[in-house]
Amino acid sequence: MFKRFSTRGGGDKDKGSSSQTSSANHSRRQSPSERPAISRTGSEQNNGATSQETTNTASGIYRLLSFVSANRTRKVASEDVNIGQAAYEPSVLLIVAGGTICMQDSKEGLVTSKLFLDECLTPKPLFNDGTQCPTSKIIDEHGVSREAPSLQLPRDRNGANVRCTVLEFNPLLDSSTAHSPTWNQLARCVRSNEANYDAFVICHGTDTLAYTAAALSFMLMPNLDKTVVLTGAQRSMFFADSDGSDNLLGSIVMASHLRIPEVCVYFGHKLLRGTRITKISASSYSGFESPNAGPLATVSETGIVVHWDNLQHPPPAGTPIASKDVVEVDSSRVVVLKIYPGLTADLVDLIFSSPNIKGAVLETFGAGNMPLSIIPSLSKAVQRGVAIVNVTQCLHGSVSDAYEPARKLVEAGIMLGYDMTMEAAYTKMVYLLSCTGLSPVEVGKQLSANIRGELTPPEPTHVASGPFSIAQLPIRYERTMPGYVV
Repeated sequence: MFKRFSTRGGGDKDKGSSSQTSSANHSRRQSPSERPAISRTGSEQNNGATSQETTNTASGIYRLLSFVSANRTRKVASEDVNIGQAAYEPSVLLIVAGGTICMQDSKEGLVTSKLFLDECLTPKPLFNDGTQCPTSKIIDEHGVSREAPSLQLPRDRNGANVRCTVLEFNPLLDSSTAHSPTWNQLARCVRSNEANYDAFVICHGTDTLAYTAAALSFMLMPNLDKTVVLTGAQRSMFFADSDGSDNLLGSIVMASHLRIPEVCVYFGHKLLRGTRITKISASSYSGFESPNAGPLATVSETGIVVHWDNLQHPPPAGTPIASKDVVEVDSSRVVVLKIYPGLTADLVDLIFSSPNIKGAVLETFGAGNMPLSIIPSLSKAVQRGVAIVNVTQCLHGSVSDAYEPARKLVEAGIMLGYDMTMEAAYTKMVYLLSCTGLSPVEVGKQLSANIRGELTPPEPTHVASGPFSIAQLPIRYERTMPGYVV
């Protein structure tokens, strides 16, 4: 059963009661186990009754801290923690890896700046209420234990004081250079500090943010106990018109107030699953989308709306926990081959002639199609032990074996990636090939399986006897004029 945060109460009486109780309990610090958690037993409906949370309207972005509300008759997940009636002081490790969000102008163009903490966070009341916070012990990206500065956000109307410890990478990264060593650093950083912080927020460049989010999802889940949120900006926080403050504050609020034990991305007022996102714009403040899966949460004019049906739930209590050791990944053995008109078999043979290539992601036309003339070259690569997965070039939709080319790809041993994004398919391949003990057959099975919420499994097909009929098509197919489409 889901439990709800106590977020009700726009009146003076409620605010006074909350303030007194919070003050009386300010000295008690909640342990990570007391943080709000996703229910382990699924969801329930409240007999069709409707519920609306009320709140005082806060000015600007700080309405994020006003309350958490459900968009339907769902209960906010918690473990009997009433934020309005107990001192709630979540600790967040803010990992500043780099990206546009912390860049400054220079003669060479925008470059990452080490002044992010001192000039973008410390002077801003949104991120610093002026409390003199002690430093906190961290294990940094190089595996070194040291002290790091902390900031305390202003108390929200529920009495929560979020404390952020800031770890800035040295050197900061331009995300266009991020690949598997970066993912390994970030995964180790989260895992080595997991016991000491309630949640993690990672500032990352937008160019490769979708790859990093997906990679961390595969590397840290399913045995992840804390919320990990990645974010960035299309405009630096050193500029007045930056979207960085919105994205960063929203990430901190989401991570500290909702215990969603997976890797997410917060951008443009939406919390998205890390294995489902793709960058859709080079400049828009709504730069990321989750084309084949709904958001986990959104920020409206009245507060945070959690989309419960889209959340993954932790395993039931008592489920054996897998090792928390980080699998070191190597992206140098996987290629992405985008199918285009005029691509020749000779060029495909040349690509797969490298003995270092162990995996490939095919970006095919439409529902998984490509020129038949190229398939023998791919078949030879599979026979040499190269794992290949087929995903669509389209933003929306899924590959299937409905058409002859796609069916011949399946017959050649190429796996269907269904509605995976290219970024998820690539990082999933990198991860699986880095796992020791997986045979090529097991890698192939995992590529078509949903292991981190990255794909929608195929729906069952109707069985019909006799001549072909529409009933033989998968349920996900729809009638159209003049034919059928996915």
